[in-house]
Amino acid sequence: MTTQALGFLLAVPFAKAWSALFGLTGFVLALRLFYVAVAAVVAALVYRLLKPSFGALPAALGAIAPCLVPPYNVFGVSYNTAAMLGFMLAVALCVASIRDDSRRLAAAAGASAAFAAISYPPLVIVAAVLALAYAIVARSRRLTLAALGGAVAVVAVFCIWLLSIARIADIRHALDYASTVWSGYRSPAEKLTVLLRFARRALVTRWTLPAWLLGAVAALPFLPRRVRSVSALLVPLACLIPAGRVLASGGTLEQFGTNGAAYLILLTATATLPALATAWAEKDADTLRGLAIALPTAIVGYFVVAYSTSSGWLSAVPVIALAPLAVIVLPSWCRLVADGEAGRTLAAVGLVGALVALLFSTSFNDSPPLRLRHRFTSGALAGIATTPTRAADIERIAAAGERWSSAEDKVLVVGRPLGYLLVPGTAHTNAVWLVTGPSDRYTVAYFDSAGPPDVVYINRSVITSAGGLYAAAAKDPLVAYLVRDYDIVETFDPFAVFVRR
Repeated sequence: MTTQALGFLLAVPFAKAWSALFGLTGFVLALRLFYVAVAAVVAALVYRLLKPSFGALPAALGAIAPCLVPPYNVFGVSYNTAAMLGFMLAVALCVASIRDDSRRLAAAAGASAAFAAISYPPLVIVAAVLALAYAIVARSRRLTLAALGGAVAVVAVFCIWLLSIARIADIRHALDYASTVWSGYRSPAEKLTVLLRFARRALVTRWTLPAWLLGAVAALPFLPRRVRSVSALLVPLACLIPAGRVLASGGTLEQFGTNGAAYLILLTATATLPALATAWAEKDADTLRGLAIALPTAIVGYFVVAYSTSSGWLSAVPVIALAPLAVIVLPSWCRLVADGEAGRTLAAVGLVGALVALLFSTSFNDSPPLRLRHRFTSGALAGIATTPTRAADIERIAAAGERWSSAEDKVLVVGRPLGYLLVPGTAHTNAVWLVTGPSDRYTVAYFDSAGPPDVVYINRSVITSAGGLYAAAAKDPLVAYLVRDYDIVETFDPFAVFVRR
């Protein structure tokens, strides 16, 4: 029912094939490895497209680095990563299509941007900005129409598929649900104020000042090339200062969820001006075209992503918008810091090494990866590592599932979607991730047509944060539905279990 579900479509065939062959054993790890495979394919395509413009090592850096920044423990094809990879590929295709005057590549660019927008529907605004920038930069009716044709083809196929599996009423309910959820976050003016404050705290502090100053020096065209190169080389090191300060205190970079995402965002922001200045001075047409397309796309996308989700800023997803810009900025940076093959190799390997180190320095809502000592050996989480505390939490959920659910039951889990992989029964919901509140009326309406679930596992925080069960029922139609027709049979951390009377 949720529009975000569209971003998972790419993973659906793989998930079905895996479950048909192996059941749920190793399911979570398999999905993470599937993301790695998809990201590797996209990175290889981006590399091939950029290599004629930037050279082998710079192109490899621009293709690989953005793929390393999603939190390691949420590596997976989702509305976040699918959109990020789609826009990365679209920008690379835009540059290559203009360089080669290729209608085929232009059509592929439009198709890739359309796929990214479908994966994360609010980003249709970003796709429109990219299309406008491409039309202005390309100055070719042939290429613009080809790109538009590629986008229309993808959208047409998607609409035909969607209408074949869903009714108009279902689509309307999904849009209404999304609108209700988003409208409950903050007023537009208040949220914009919060976003600007977060951006300032993340990007403009005394800890980021060295990176900005070095980037400014690297952008001054009247300075000797060697001075600008050394300054540019020091920018990634200066960008490590905020992450190093936070890691030394045992914390995380709250503005962007993980150190890797925060690092890439800061590095891309501070290296953009040197990339632009150098390309302008050297009349580097491909870099200038790439920046002209990617920069407005990134700026608009940065705020669209953060504005359209309640968790955008704290879940590292603003990097979705910056990754397409990094595809152009990082190769330009690599060429600026070194002319020879050896120097570029050292720069590229050093930067990728820093990103890998940061990838393993923090995880999303868990301890740093290197401190995850408990590894599951069976079930859906086989091969996944976590802390002993979280492992005990998961084992309690699985044990409760064995007590209250059977394989024939229809099950609803509210607050922790992982529960669907831990308890017996069939998921019975129109939205896997339920946001509690008035929007839950659509789930209650779903039960009216599809029948009620037999067992419901609801996060206790939904009840306790509201001041008790009946107070929660007064605020949430789904909780009210449970109070009316279900009995609480057990409470434990983190769930309350409801069984239908």
